[in-house]
Amino acid sequence: AQLLDVMSSDESCDKQSIRYITVENFNKVWTQLCASSGSTSPMDKKILVDMERKLVALLGSRQYIVLASRAKELVSNIAINLVERKKDPANESLKSLQTEFWDGNAVWITALRRLVETVFKK
Repeated sequence: AQLLDVMSSDESCDKQSIRYITVENFNKVWTQLCASSGSTSPMDKKILVDMERKLVALLGSRQYIVLASRAKELVSNIAINLVERKKDPANESLKSLQTEFWDGNAVWITALRRLVETVFKK
């Protein structure tokens, strides 16, 4: 299952873009979570569905395009650190994201925080 099948055909051609790389890394993380979701509680599954909806809404929308490059970099760093299972750097990037970009972005940042918590809870 792919979490973020959200790229337009134009964007998917640029495999070097930060958005493309971020989406690919989140897909890797999501695939791992879905593979282990058979052993999760109904509440955890509900949280996974909620995270998916909010992250797809972010990365598949114009909101991502107008996001500051620093915020995009932090989101990308979180995705990379989740794939590489590096908890401290992921949490540092998340803390910076929350501190610098919380206003107007709380919904998807909260979903991202839950994703980080879920990955490192496994």
